[in-house]
Amino acid sequence: FGGHTDINTVNYQRAALMLALTMGHVGCAKEYGPPTSIASPDGKHIVDITEEIQGANDPDVFWQHVSIRTASRAKPIFPGNVLVVSSRKAPKVVWTSESAVAVEINRSDGGASFEIPPKEKRIDGITVSISVWKK
Repeated sequence: FGGHTDINTVNYQRAALMLALTMGHVGCAKEYGPPTSIASPDGKHIVDITEEIQGANDPDVFWQHVSIRTASRAKPIFPGNVLVVSSRKAPKVVWTSESAVAVEINRSDGGASFEIPPKEKRIDGITVSISVWKK
């Protein structure tokens, strides 16, 4: 032995290090699905619903981002400026007028993590009504 390291041991250590680094990277990766975009009746604003898939190290794998943007802005806003909810199923979003939108969150789908949103908020002149229910 006397300071001599077997070549198989070195190769095993390198392979183990590469595997650990790769798994660590995969475990932290986030992916975003294509947004579902719903334009307001006058076409001036857009509600985007985007699914975020967390890495394996997050206890809540699926997150839904709901955001409102002006139609001139090209991309959705992250994190969602309306709400972010842990759920596999997207919230139901309906424009009720040119300046009002309703968001419904069904908690019976198994998602559990989110801050309880206010019943109503205003974003860029749009009134957002949020309701949370469970069947």
